Amino acid sequence: MAKSREMGEGSVQVIKFESVQLPTFVESKTDDWITFGKDNGYPQYLLDLFNQSGKHNAIVTGKVHYIKGRGFYLDEGLDPKIESKILTLIKNINEIDSADDLLYKTTTDLEVFSGIAIEVIPRKDKKGWAQLNHIDRSTIRFSKDKKTIFVCDKWSVKDNQSYKPKKEEIKILKSFNPETFSGVFLFDQYRPGGGIYPLPEYLGCIPYIEIDIQIANFHLNNLKNGFSAGTMISFNNGQPESEKAKIIEAKLKSKHAGTDNAGGVVVVFSDGKDSAPTIAQLQSNNFDKLWDTLNQTSQQEIFTGHKITSPMLFGIKTEGQLGGNSEIREAWELLKNGYVMAKQHMLLSIFNYLFSLNGLGEPLRIKDIEPVGFEMSESGLLQVLTKDELREMLGLEPAEKPQNDNTEKTLTALNSLSPLVATKVLDTMTDNEIRALAQLPATAEGGVISQKMSKNLTEDDKINIFSSFGEQKSKYKIHSSIDIEDRDDSYVKELDFHKQKFADEPVIAPTSTVRVMWSYELRATAPALMPGGKSRAFCKKLISLDRLYTRSDIDTISSRVGYDVWKMRGGFYHNPDLDVTTDYCRHIWKQNVVSNV
Repeated sequence: MAKSREMGEGSVQVIKFESVQLPTFVESKTDDWITFGKDNGYPQYLLDLFNQSGKHNAIVTGKVHYIKGRGFYLDEGLDPKIESKILTLIKNINEIDSADDLLYKTTTDLEVFSGIAIEVIPRKDKKGWAQLNHIDRSTIRFSKDKKTIFVCDKWSVKDNQSYKPKKEEIKILKSFNPETFSGVFLFDQYRPGGGIYPLPEYLGCIPYIEIDIQIANFHLNNLKNGFSAGTMISFNNGQPESEKAKIIEAKLKSKHAGTDNAGGVVVVFSDGKDSAPTIAQLQSNNFDKLWDTLNQTSQQEIFTGHKITSPMLFGIKTEGQLGGNSEIREAWELLKNGYVMAKQHMLLSIFNYLFSLNGLGEPLRIKDIEPVGFEMSESGLLQVLTKDELREMLGLEPAEKPQNDNTEKTLTALNSLSPLVATKVLDTMTDNEIRALAQLPATAEGGVISQKMSKNLTEDDKINIFSSFGEQKSKYKIHSSIDIEDRDDSYVKELDFHKQKFADEPVIAPTSTVRVMWSYELRATAPALMPGGKSRAFCKKLISLDRLYTRSDIDTISSRVGYDVWKMRGGFYHNPDLDVTTDYCRHIWKQNVVSNV
């Protein structure tokens, strides 16, 4: 809102504009909640900034992209029963969202509002929670003690008009109670001198976000109105009274001030030329350059307010930045270590705490994601590297020289590369070098690497891989077994199996370690071999090993051999009885509940 000085005789009327004000938190005399900013509309103001400023929006959405990464993954070595429960919750954290969906929504709220709200729905038995529901942080207001939460979709604006909600439009909830597993779990990021509501981290650059919005608005309306520039109007028919001058000023401002009226035409009525107002152009000859300078200044201040050292990470190209691989990598490391990891730690603390309330420990981790620009720039790098230079990246000698046994070093280096580079480097390696990698205890992560390795493996190689895993059955007592033909349904079957087993079987001594392991066996319904037929050496070897494997063992073996051994086992098989070919053989993975002997 603009303010003006009193107009005296012969004075120049100067219009002053208010600076951006911090929101106030006022306890309403008529309502039960604390208002958030003028007319209780500060969250809506933050949303308007997010939706209207292209630079601000790109940075916020980019931060959300990097923080949430590829979503949640689990620690290794979890108890199978616990892992199954966690995977079920991750897939359906509520009736609409997966845990990754909820992570995205809460991360966005954290970046826009510096606060998170999650409604916790208890289980029917009151022994944990059943669902976690996202609540848009802009819809929340608090009571003075923050124990009562008021939720409303429209607090201050409805259909672009000022609005005060009716009582029936407001949902009243309670703050989270860990004893009843119900209520609204709130997290507000700390800010020194803050009040009852959180303030955004980018608070200091909000004036420049507004400038960015107004610059775009100004240019748009100039285009619409024919690029007419700003003016000064001098009335030549005498000095009006102060109140009358204010009315004239207000009418002019309402019609012509602001970027919405940029380039508008001024229409003036007068009794004659002598009393006609004088209209003078105020802009300088380099008006376009002034706007460019202001745009660059606001852009830099927005980056600074968001702690951004390289706009390239957010798809914004700025003058003087080359966009090279090393520059993007350094910028990513700064952003990751100085900002992303801290936000991931906040979010993991929240989600792991909620999961721990259900007796599931703190198993969640967030899988990082690389900036797209980094991988894109590598494609140019690969075009200029020679075959021997690519081999040197993995510590390999030139192809013509005798090879040293640096297989472990090679695999470590291979793991550090992106799939784009790893694929190119693997093309320079010999079959024997790739086969050597496949025999190591841990393989490189990434489908392209496993696929490349699998093409170079013989049947004996695959047998050797299996021979390095599993434990002899004689070490365990098998309590119950069940065939698992459909691996996708194994988690559900495993849960049901555990329930049946512990209900029907005698209690095992507390000193025993009970877990689920898998054995490779002939299917009960498998047809007999045809005369002269024989099983694959791969299947015969696994049967003769007579071992038990963990789920992690078999997942790792699948990665090594390049296909899903859970589903395909030995590979394709033609059933002579049905004259049907399947992508799995006559054998099956049998699930066993075992304990130490």
